[in-house]
Amino acid sequence: MNQDADILTSPQVRESLEVYTSVTGLPAFAIDIAGRRVHLAGGMPAYCTLFGEMTGEGCPCEQAHRRAGTESEKLGEAYIYFCPGGLVHWTVPVMSHGVYMGALVSGMVQMSINDPYVLHNLVKVYRLPESSREQMSAHLNDIPVIDPGKVRHLAEMLEIVARSLGSDETHILDEHKRFQQEQRRIGENVHDIKKADSPPPYPVDTERELINRVKRGDKAGAKALLNDILGYIFCEYAGSIEMMTARGLELLVVISRAAIEGGADAQVIFKLNLEYALKMPKINSVDRLSFLISNVLEQFTDAVFPVENAEDAAVIKTAISYINAHYMERVTLKEVADHVFLSPAYFSRIFKQKTDMNFSDYLNYVRVEESKKYLLDLEIPLSRIGPMVGFSDQSYFTKVFKKVAHVSPGQYRRAR
Repeated sequence: MNQDADILTSPQVRESLEVYTSVTGLPAFAIDIAGRRVHLAGGMPAYCTLFGEMTGEGCPCEQAHRRAGTESEKLGEAYIYFCPGGLVHWTVPVMSHGVYMGALVSGMVQMSINDPYVLHNLVKVYRLPESSREQMSAHLNDIPVIDPGKVRHLAEMLEIVARSLGSDETHILDEHKRFQQEQRRIGENVHDIKKADSPPPYPVDTERELINRVKRGDKAGAKALLNDILGYIFCEYAGSIEMMTARGLELLVVISRAAIEGGADAQVIFKLNLEYALKMPKINSVDRLSFLISNVLEQFTDAVFPVENAEDAAVIKTAISYINAHYMERVTLKEVADHVFLSPAYFSRIFKQKTDMNFSDYLNYVRVEESKKYLLDLEIPLSRIGPMVGFSDQSYFTKVFKKVAHVSPGQYRRAR
């Protein structure tokens, strides 16, 4: 057995499973890539033992756990499933040097009071003797019933255990998880587009808003808009990876220019631009292409306000996302500081250090950028726009707008 495979039989895995079982009261075990049980903490329920004995060599549980383990690795997170015996399980992947080595499994619970149909179906599907039904029913009554919310939390707890076994592997699982989440969001957008009575035009306004969000360093807002655009592209050019790649390269240029306009180092952006421009034509999967474009967006948006310290970077990104989501309200420094769990004085200092902008200057910048959208709509009176984006009165809105945009709101509207 090689060193990587030894991770499943290591004392760390055994101790982790035993602690999990001690805390939750549920059995837990490790499986290898073939689904074979390597180590068990806590005893197997009598119901499971009986089901295994009755199905003998044809017991389907091993393969069910194998498939669930690989699915959890693909998703990058805990996977909840029903075993062939009708019980709820959850599994999380165990990684070593970027390679899937097996999984941790727990559960063997019910999420509702046992249904007689479950046993009836098991007896029929696996051709078990009718006499076994009463015995299995008695053992099934001993299986704990846990509500779905608690099942999710127990699965998340096992995921924390698995990630602690290989802290260097967490970024791989996080990437898998992010990939699946991105595909779900884009899939939802594609579904919405297909439901439309007629094909919508290219979302030019969405692209403009994407540019604004990138310039402001608002990663969360920019990603939501990018998914809308990718949904349109995939709908419009379904089946043509060449056309999708061409549109992806166009988005690359749009996003890179927005990042530079937002203050990102041009040389850093040009280098990233070249790197991704060379990668895109080599990708032959639509899903991977969209994931690459999403990565482009993240890196370019991060470059607008580059923060080397990981802890500070998390604070700044969270604060920026909060401001961009609540700019139209009476947002205060204290409110945002509370949101990132810092004192107002300390938050104000690091925000200025990391973004080279005061909190109030950034908030006003966001409000002015948002107001420009409404200024293009001639049906909205100028007097209404300031309050719509969070300014308390029209005169203050005009003053701030002129400071940021170097023209008055009225002049901006007439020029457009």
